[in-house]
Amino acid sequence: MDNQQPTEKKTKRKLNYHRVIPIALGILILIILIIGVVRLIIWNQGQEYIIDESVDVESEPEDLIFFMDPSIYTDNNDDGKLTILALGNDTLAYDKGGINIAEQIAEQTGATVYNCALEGSYMAALQPTVTNIEENPLDAFSFFWISDSIQTGNWDLQYKALPLLPDNIDKKSYTETIDFMKTIDYASVDLLIIYYDGHDYLNRNPIANPTNIYDVTTMEGSFTGCFERYPINYPNMQAMLISPTFCYVTTEDGKLEGCDLADLGHGNLPTCMTTLQTQAQNYGVSYVDNFYGIKINAETADKYLLNDGITPNDEGRIMIAERISGFINARIIKE
Repeated sequence: MDNQQPTEKKTKRKLNYHRVIPIALGILILIILIIGVVRLIIWNQGQEYIIDESVDVESEPEDLIFFMDPSIYTDNNDDGKLTILALGNDTLAYDKGGINIAEQIAEQTGATVYNCALEGSYMAALQPTVTNIEENPLDAFSFFWISDSIQTGNWDLQYKALPLLPDNIDKKSYTETIDFMKTIDYASVDLLIIYYDGHDYLNRNPIANPTNIYDVTTMEGSFTGCFERYPINYPNMQAMLISPTFCYVTTEDGKLEGCDLADLGHGNLPTCMTTLQTQAQNYGVSYVDNFYGIKINAETADKYLLNDGITPNDEGRIMIAERISGFINARIIKE
């Protein structure tokens, strides 16, 4: 019996989990890296738009659409008409005998659009408070402080700052816009469009403050501070954040460099967009990617940008308006 062969049960080897688990994790990480690299290569090559037949609008992977179902509105003040408030700066305000984006959106959606964009304004303020608005009067017209006045109904800050604005600002246009904003019934606004182009980036305004997410001198802080309150004060108002399009940076030696490459101290323009996209998602704000979603880049900029290297020309603004309108028509349903 001493020479008896071992049974199968005795010879069966146990699975070595100490070796299998690391190998499996390594394979999983490798797959994730490959997917990420492929996606990045596709972006850099100018990926064709992804068509979602159920939405009937051109969509990029970065687009995030969170529009509410009108049936979950908290009250019955809906008048059956689509009313849009548009806040932003130069690209949205541009109207020099050509195509205006807000007017195009109104035409393509059938909505009433209040274009309250202010050319020369920024999303971020220069100072953390407006105690001494005399030092930086343009701060009164940044996104946070304009939104604050919308929600409080107090426009004293803007009227105090108007006569103090620098000479390069069109004070008449600013005054007319603020006068008009005082008259708007914001409870009737269905959609808030926020469209600030690359001027914050070109002005080297910080993207974020790691120690204070409400720092209004940053783009993130200005946005966050507003959307802590908008849903409370205007629960029926949906919101859409529009990303900037490609623009040029003029280097110290006078050369032009693309915003996707130039780091002006706070990262390149896509870095700014990533931060704002995250905050939009956190607050249920729709995000429309016009950086990758609109075919304006280093190769096509001469065709679609004005001589300032940032403002889209008529053809570029038509593309932007059509893209925004497509999402609005596909996702906002009014009885």
